[in-house]
Amino acid sequence: MNLVTALTQNDIQNLETHLQQFKTAKSFDLTGLDGFLHGIVTMPNFVTPSEWIQMALTEESVSRDPKQAEELFALVFRYYNEIARIAAEETMPAPRCDGSPEQCDAWMKGFAKAFVFDQKALERLMESEVEHESGTGVMMFSYLLDFKEMRKAKVNKDQILEFEEAYLHSGKQFAQNTPDHNQELIMILVKLLRGLLKPKNQRSSLTNEHAIELDGFGFGGGATIRRDAPKVGRNEPCPCGSGKKYKHCHGKNVMA
Repeated sequence: MNLVTALTQNDIQNLETHLQQFKTAKSFDLTGLDGFLHGIVTMPNFVTPSEWIQMALTEESVSRDPKQAEELFALVFRYYNEIARIAAEETMPAPRCDGSPEQCDAWMKGFAKAFVFDQKALERLMESEVEHESGTGVMMFSYLLDFKEMRKAKVNKDQILEFEEAYLHSGKQFAQNTPDHNQELIMILVKLLRGLLKPKNQRSSLTNEHAIELDGFGFGGGATIRRDAPKVGRNEPCPCGSGKKYKHCHGKNVMA
């Protein structure tokens, strides 16, 4: 299969149609997939395709027709390779997102899912807030959580207040901004994340500039996150509602 040729508009439409056909509550549409693949490329440690492809595509979408599955795999890998090429040049195109609050939410949730494969990256991001107070670590973690499931599991709200507020604040900013501003905001956010996920001695002065730009959009998290909110204990139930202890779930290698 040719996995290096850039996708045509027809390829994009075919991929979008297929993703919508097999869409579930936990699978990606095209906007979510775009965010997810950008997230995979942003991780400081290489995530193998055999790992992330299982999250990118549902089992139903690839199990019915082998030929169709092969074509779908090729489209997704070409999509990934195209994003990886651009990231290697340290640039980023406008996200495949129309800038509406709904699509911004889908894109951000897709991007956050990449941290599942590199939890040390999330730990580094959380630690970076001590220096930058950007709020990006808590915000990205908030997009990983399923608040509906947490309510079903009757998780103590005080344990997750910090993450709920970060998520709601993010959505509020997307709702207040114009679509063009939201697209620009996502691009700035990804640039900031790329900088913060690098080791300290490799971060450039642009990292601080990107944090300031985010704050200029009213998106800086430092002033909105409740640092006095109770943190989740490592032996307490994880806020995601999995039933596991926090240290064995989202808290593994993230926060002491």
